[in-house]
Amino acid sequence: MSLMKNGRFDQLSAIVREEWFLGISLLSSVICLCFGRVMMRGLSNPIVLTLIFVWLFSVVLGAVISVVRHADHVALRLGEPFGTLILTLAVTAIEVISISTMMLHGCCTGRTTPRWCATPCLPSL
Repeated sequence: MSLMKNGRFDQLSAIVREEWFLGISLLSSVICLCFGRVMMRGLSNPIVLTLIFVWLFSVVLGAVISVVRHADHVALRLGEPFGTLILTLAVTAIEVISISTMMLHGCCTGRTTPRWCATPCLPSL
């Protein structure tokens, strides 16, 4: 009862309502960590490949949108010159992390690695 009187329950429910996608992201990470090898065996089936792609793409897109939303909140609190810098750094960090992940996990191999991996960044240059 003391939780409801102090308003902590209301604060917790507001946080859960606002950050529900964090739970989906964490659950997806745990599933990939535990069942990644099993999922990789099914990638030869186009239906399984499509389902896994859509699932992971949706989770990554939702996580990126959440990060940008948080950076926007921080930017609003800091004001104009620092807010723009925070948003720029957040987007740049997301791009660097995604390109580094592609390079580390072997999807970029051979002589074309820098050119192929840098192609997604060209619109931001």
